[in-house]
Amino acid sequence: MSPPHLSLAEEALRDNWAPGSLLRLNSIYIHAIPDQWRAVALNTLSEFGPVQLRHLQSSLLTEGKSFVELDARLLWRCGRTGHILHTEASSWNPVSKQQSSLDSPPFTLHIRALSDSWHNLEPLPCPGLGFSGRGGLEFRVTKSASPEAKAKDPLAFDSDEGDVSCWIEIRSKTLPNIHPLVLPIQPSATSEGDIHIMRPILLPKWDSDPTNTCRMLLLEENRNNVPQGRIWDSALELAKFFSAIVAKRIHGGQPPFLARKRTLDLSAGTGLVGLYLAGLAQMELLAEGKSTSSRLIRTHSDSSTSSGSSPLNALPVSLPCSLASTSSMSLIRDSRPSSPEDDYTTVILTDVKDALTLINTNVQANQLRVAPDITIETKGLRWSKINVRELNLEPLDTVVASDVIYEPEHFDSLLETLVELCTPGRTQVFIGYKPRGLDQKVEARFFQRLFGPGGKFTVTEQFQLEYDVRVFCMRRPE
Repeated sequence: MSPPHLSLAEEALRDNWAPGSLLRLNSIYIHAIPDQWRAVALNTLSEFGPVQLRHLQSSLLTEGKSFVELDARLLWRCGRTGHILHTEASSWNPVSKQQSSLDSPPFTLHIRALSDSWHNLEPLPCPGLGFSGRGGLEFRVTKSASPEAKAKDPLAFDSDEGDVSCWIEIRSKTLPNIHPLVLPIQPSATSEGDIHIMRPILLPKWDSDPTNTCRMLLLEENRNNVPQGRIWDSALELAKFFSAIVAKRIHGGQPPFLARKRTLDLSAGTGLVGLYLAGLAQMELLAEGKSTSSRLIRTHSDSSTSSGSSPLNALPVSLPCSLASTSSMSLIRDSRPSSPEDDYTTVILTDVKDALTLINTNVQANQLRVAPDITIETKGLRWSKINVRELNLEPLDTVVASDVIYEPEHFDSLLETLVELCTPGRTQVFIGYKPRGLDQKVEARFFQRLFGPGGKFTVTEQFQLEYDVRVFCMRRPE
């Protein structure tokens, strides 16, 4: 099978990025080869399309390398708990090392460089990417013969859904600005359009979590559905931003930022920000000792929502420099008096109806694992004052909008939607924005209408995050 060739338009898009930008690994196709090995051809993407890595050449050559080395690990769903566990890859050796401890995983992942002639990619000495931004690896998954491993998780051995319950996470060994890729383990050759690409998004872990597991969102992307189907830079940076806020409040013994409150993610796209906020709210409940696994999970949707499970990391306390140095932050609000309707924490994800299928898929795959005590709702919402009123929402505490400022013809409807969603004196708005070629005069006029003199909102804080992502924290004047 010969690999697909990139179009001239895709070739041109390779240059549409700057060194230091946030990149993504992307799978072109997966191909079954002899002895249960599978080959994965990869390329590198910016937010907009394929890119080359030649700009990195000088720094890599300084280290004596002419490629970007890749690593991988296996993720699998524990048959007993539903949590996602992981094991690191090992170089392939026909004689595997015997693992005798109870920590032995039920699976072993082996990886190696792409082999000879089936692919149309530059040869590399190990799993990696060349300066073209293309490359890949081959992997093989075997079940452990260890009786200890089978005793630890017998369902992993007895299930007929091994391929469904296992994923391979592929990541750069050396470049932190290349976001990892997660792929289901598939048995046969697959075209690019059929590959279910997922992004692993790590959630912090609170020390008192009784499950003592890592936590990870696995979010499916659909890059053919532009712009709702892909994860944009602002969403990734906003996740870290809110994680820092919640960490600061938990470690400082302050009232919760999200727990027992109502939060709305406007134009949620893949659902990353909304699901991440639900996971942070779950952490706040754990920190308060108010999480209960027996609590009824309430989900509502215009079509359907449900639930899922997750892994990694201790709760971070590092903040963006502008956030860490702020003495009195209006975004760290006083808690409201509790009332019966506050017993449930609610996170609402909205977008146009065509985008809800992907959002619901990601909610179903992740909710039970990362936010079992949180009410998650998904609602169709095309920007307009009338459409917001038709939703008949209860007053909101927080509205988050990531990467919504890009089409001037929709600025009027965006403004009236934000105004209608916000209750003066109560609702905080967080807008994540990354400049991407919007005319500066058009941009200035919009921000003037948003929070300039006589504008609809008052800015309480502004933050500059990595990858040129900016966050504006706002309120409606009373």
